[in-house]
Amino acid sequence: MKTIINIISIMLFLPMIMVAQTDPDEAAVKKSAEKMVEKEGEMRDVEKKAEMTSEEAMDMDKKLSQDAEMREEAMMDEEMDPQKMMEMWQEMIALGPEHEKLAKDVGEFDYVNTFWMSPGAEPMKSTGKVVVEPLMDGRYFLETHEGSMMGNKFTGMGISGYDKVEGQYFSTWMDNQGTGVMKFTGNYNEKGQLVSEANVINPMTGQAETHRVVVTPGGHEGWTMDYYLVSIEQAADGTAKENNFRMMNIEYTRTK
Repeated sequence: MKTIINIISIMLFLPMIMVAQTDPDEAAVKKSAEKMVEKEGEMRDVEKKAEMTSEEAMDMDKKLSQDAEMREEAMMDEEMDPQKMMEMWQEMIALGPEHEKLAKDVGEFDYVNTFWMSPGAEPMKSTGKVVVEPLMDGRYFLETHEGSMMGNKFTGMGISGYDKVEGQYFSTWMDNQGTGVMKFTGNYNEKGQLVSEANVINPMTGQAETHRVVVTPGGHEGWTMDYYLVSIEQAADGTAKENNFRMMNIEYTRTK
C-alpha cells in the first residue's frame, strides 16, 4: 500500500519537481522574459482603463489583483524545493487525530429510527443493524445499514472521512429508497457535536433543500443522529428566520 502511494505521489509531483530542477541560467532567462511580457501587459491595461467607466475600471482592478495572486502562487510552486514538496505530500496523506476520532465508531450496532413525515405528525419507528468498518488503512469508514422502513426492507450505505485539504469532515449516503448520492460536509461545534449539511433536490417538488445532520457522540457505546430539514422563513419584521424541522432521530447502540 505504501509503495503504491509513493508511486502516485511521485507521478503527481513529477512535473513540479522537473521545473524546480531546471538549469539556473535557463530559469533566469525564462523569468526575465516573463517579466517583460508582464510589463507589456500592464501598459495595455493602463490604456484600456483610460477608456473605461469607473465601475468597469474597478472590476478590472479586481481581476488584475486576482491574476497577480495566481502568478505569485505559480512562482512559489516553481521555486519550491523538491524534497520539501515530497514532505508536504507525505504530511497531507498522513492520518490525523480526526481519523482517530472516526475510528472509535468501528464495530456493530443496533439502531432505532424515529421519523416524522411532517411537523406535528405522529412519529413512526423502525429498527435495524449497522456495521462500521475502516477502509484504506483508516482513511475512510464504511457504514452498512440493514433494517426495515414502513414495512419494507431497507438497505443503505455511507462512506465518511476527514479531508485534510479542505479541513472538514464529509460523509456520503445512498440507499434503496432512491437513485442518487448525498454528500454532507461539516465540523464539530462547541458542544462536541458533528454538524454537517448537504444540498438535496426534493424528488416531489424538484426544489433544492438544505438537510442538516447533527451527530452527538455517546462514548464507546454508540451515538445519536438527528436529521433536519432547514428552511428560511421571512418574519413579520422582514428579518430572515431559520426553521429546523427534525425529520429523524436515530439511536445507535453497540453490540460488538
